[in-house]
Amino acid sequence: MEFLQWCQARLGSLRGIDASKFIEMLLTFPLEAPESTLEIISEQIYAFSTTLNGRAFAEDFAKRRRKDHNMIKGGALKSAPINWPQQLRAHKSTVSSGSGSGYAAAVGVRPVGSSNGDASFKVVSKKGRK
Repeated sequence: MEFLQWCQARLGSLRGIDASKFIEMLLTFPLEAPESTLEIISEQIYAFSTTLNGRAFAEDFAKRRRKDHNMIKGGALKSAPINWPQQLRAHKSTVSSGSGSGYAAAVGVRPVGSSNGDASFKVVSKKGRK
């Protein structure tokens, strides 16, 4: 499930497309994706996002997918199903039926301003006139 959480978190900013269906489509590509497949993935990312680096996502997606597959195959994740579309639907239904703020609660995302002490951004005041 960690792989799917990463996918959902990265693709949550896509506009004009359902991220879950997009992930399902990505999972139909071969495990050992050739260069042409990585180009297709990156072009689709660029088509639906103005902020996400498509090439970096495509390479990271392929690397993480192989790693996750090897963990399942090697027995490190004995309970994880290999049927990705089924796992994605199960993950989506778990997230939508969960309490709190939906997906953010499922993956442990804290709201801005929460007291976690390691905030990535700092709010600064506007500069005064000279």
